[in-house]
Amino acid sequence: MPVARIDSLAYGPHGVARVDGKVLFVRGVAPGDVVELRVREDRGRFAWADAVRVVERGPARRDPPCEYLPRCGGCPWQQVDDDEQARAKEAIVRDLLARVGGIESPEVRPILRPSPAFGYRRRLSMRIAERRVGFLEAASHDLVPIDRCLLAAPELDGAIAVAQAWVASLRTRLNRLEIASVGPGLDAPGGTPGAAFVDAPGEGRFVLVGQADGAYSPIDDDASERLLAGEPRVAGTVVHGRGFRRVVGDDRVRVPLVAGDAIELRAGDFTQVGDAGNAALIACVLEAADPQPGEVVADLYAGAGNLAIPLARRGARVFAVERSRSSVAAGRENTSRLGLADLSFEDGDVPRVLDDWVEHGVALDVAVLDPPRSGAADAVPRLLRLAPRGIVYVSCDPSTLARDLRTLASDYRLVSAQPLDFFPQTHHVETVARLARR
Repeated sequence: MPVARIDSLAYGPHGVARVDGKVLFVRGVAPGDVVELRVREDRGRFAWADAVRVVERGPARRDPPCEYLPRCGGCPWQQVDDDEQARAKEAIVRDLLARVGGIESPEVRPILRPSPAFGYRRRLSMRIAERRVGFLEAASHDLVPIDRCLLAAPELDGAIAVAQAWVASLRTRLNRLEIASVGPGLDAPGGTPGAAFVDAPGEGRFVLVGQADGAYSPIDDDASERLLAGEPRVAGTVVHGRGFRRVVGDDRVRVPLVAGDAIELRAGDFTQVGDAGNAALIACVLEAADPQPGEVVADLYAGAGNLAIPLARRGARVFAVERSRSSVAAGRENTSRLGLADLSFEDGDVPRVLDDWVEHGVALDVAVLDPPRSGAADAVPRLLRLAPRGIVYVSCDPSTLARDLRTLASDYRLVSAQPLDFFPQTHHVETVARLARR
């Protein structure tokens, strides 16, 4: 079996080694490790390999604290120390902007690390198989059942066991589960304000959201009612599937923003996973967009107003576009609750809305976009036609960010890219890219 030293971490769950000029991608390793390898799948110029044995520990290797590793695939970088994880993410952003984006010497700022190393997720997205809750095994579709997750925020302590009991009690077959912290400020049963967070660890309230694999069994309302009666920490349950969304109890959650603002929305709709990371993201977007009173700002892929509300607080006239009707409804409710007269939400697919704006000659000063992991390839040509003075692109995938910046490079230059380590123990990295029109 070949023996090789791990050079670096790739964007994904793998480390990178080289043997006889071939690149090998290896899971469960750290930079500097010397490992004995078994090639699992040869693709010609590169191959996937398994680490059979660590011959020599690299300086960045640590013993991961999670009892479910190495089987669980949820934290593929946990064996790498936190400083090296952050350094690797910054290097990955710089490399992809240069190699895929074609940007020579991109201005990448030092990575920000707003999230704690563990205990930062206010919501957990999990899998279900045979009525057991867990995460997928690394490089597999097999489930690893778990009882606790070190990434969960303290207010979710014990929530997985409650969720497991609920899933097992249902006749409806579920395939995915989200456990979402209610957040501060929403009333508990009996009208106690602010009961979502209490002083004792593990006493936070949460909502359980299950994705059904088929039809809903109405008798499951009784199981959810029993759960709410016996578990005061459960604010509500949601089961959704094709053409239905069944709610028992209260499915509202609240997400803090900045400057005392918060958004309220329905559990299961998109939010950032951690409050500290979200606050840092908003601050970066506000700095990059620099909205001036009276300017027209578009917030594309806006969700329920996570970025639109802080932008509107700066005095800009903000048009938010989001295709999720539930998020748009929540965004409009937040706008009304906060008294933001210059913020409006439009329900629709972003490329279609931009086509309409181009046709009607809408003039934008700044466009802010926070697309899904697949990026905004369909929206970018429309942005070029609208030609705002500046674009702020928020990305959770530096490879699709680099691809889209390459398209925008005809009319825009990258001023700066700010990586943020939202997701310690994983390869994921958030980036705020600021672009100015040439």
